[in-house]
Amino acid sequence: MDNKTVMITEAARNLGPQLASLFANEGANLILNTADDTSLLSGVISNVNELGAKAITNRSDVGNQDEVKNLVHKAIENFGKVDVVINNANYDPIPESLAQTTFGNWSRKIQVEVTGALIVCQAILPIMVENRWGRIINYIGSDGFRGSHITSATTDLGIIGLTRGIAREYKDHNITANCISIGGISPNAYDRNFLTTNRSSMSERLGTPEEGVFLTSSLVSEHSGHITGQCLLLNGGQFFL
Repeated sequence: MDNKTVMITEAARNLGPQLASLFANEGANLILNTADDTSLLSGVISNVNELGAKAITNRSDVGNQDEVKNLVHKAIENFGKVDVVINNANYDPIPESLAQTTFGNWSRKIQVEVTGALIVCQAILPIMVENRWGRIINYIGSDGFRGSHITSATTDLGIIGLTRGIAREYKDHNITANCISIGGISPNAYDRNFLTTNRSSMSERLGTPEEGVFLTSSLVSEHSGHITGQCLLLNGGQFFL
């Protein structure tokens, strides 16, 4: 990943800090975004700097097209390109039954996760096409496979569809798009009750954050160009595709 530029759309939460460390250790430049106060990224930046990587921070709501345009402009201004995008943004409402589902939670989760991934990819893909190289990774939870938590299940599968559409449309530009479904990784906001609700069919332990991000490193490498449009599962063997 030497001289590659990696954008992480939410670097302060979920697996964001581990992703930043992973790519910093591999020699990448980093654009670390958060929807929250950038002060939450101070520890991440400190660790990245210790590893000798160049990094900038930014505060943007990925569901807002103008804010994403500013994010991409800042990335180009500092590094000239974006080679890898990790869509790690997540809105984590309290799980609701179908009857209890509120339009506010429904629309906000879709706006942040599905529409947000679309907005980011629309802004970044022309740059990747121009450079004839790019890697997109979309993180989701596991509710879409288990059918639990109506809103989360809907967004998970919506992101898979978006990923596959991008993969097919951009496959001839040396650009790949893949999805990683995370379950049973601690800390992991995607699946807060995973271990207690699935204990009978999975490992007795939660996975580590480092185990959660290793697959990402493989999927964004120079040698991963023939893997695209896939959804890969990291869940300790709880279920299989």
